[in-house]
Order: sequence, then structure tokens, then C-alpha cells
Amino acid sequence: MDRKLIEQIGRKYNKFCLWVIAGATLIALLAINICNANQFVTPLAISVLYALASSIAYGFGWRSVAGTSPATLSKFYLVASALRMLLALMVAVVFCVVSRDRESIINFIIVFAAFYVVMLIFDGVFFARLERKLNQKI
Repeated sequence: MDRKLIEQIGRKYNKFCLWVIAGATLIALLAINICNANQFVTPLAISVLYALASSIAYGFGWRSVAGTSPATLSKFYLVASALRMLLALMVAVVFCVVSRDRESIINFIIVFAAFYVVMLIFDGVFFARLERKLNQKI
């Protein structure tokens, strides 16, 4: 792949990530407002920050691997997903250690898992479609 195409795909990925995260955040904020469930605001903020940070890192990692050795992209998808899962587990454990209230831990896990699954589905669909398009052009 040429550098221009990689940068174009990277910008497209970042744009779509921001839209997915913003959409999920707005839906969650609407649900919090309707149900008057203010205890979900902190878990939502942590989940949004994690989703943004992990998506930006994933995008930069993909650009780097696609630019240097595109033949190893399948390994990148596996390793990056595993690292993202381990980091999510570490964030959840740290929150559980910091917050000793059972209800706040459960609220956090629900919101965080929902964001994690949404981003996991988005990444899978985005890169599966991308790889299919790139393989059809070859």
C-alpha cells in the first residue's frame, strides 16, 4: 500500500471512531438523563476516555504496521486486540480496587463493557470491510 492510501484510511478510521464514541456517549447521556441515574456519569467518562485513547493508539499502530510491513497486519490485529483487552482488564481492576462500593463497581463494569463491545464490533467491521476491499483490488 502506498503512504497516501494508508494516511487516508487512518484519517477515515479516526473520524469513524470519533463518531461511534460520540454517538454511544450521547445515547448513554440521554439514558442517564431520562432515568435520572447520575451514578453512571463517572463510569461513562472513564469509558469514553479509555475508548478514545485505545482507538487513537490502535489507529497509529495500524498506520505504522501497514506502512512498514503490510504482510503482518493479521498478526497486528491479533496482538493489538489482545493488548486492548488486557488494558481494559487492568482499567477495570484498578477501578474495582479504588472504588470499594459494590454498586459503583457494577455500574462501572456495565458501562465499560458496553463501550468495549461497541468499539470491538466497530473495529472488527471496519477492518474486515477494509481488508475485503483491499483484497478485491489486488
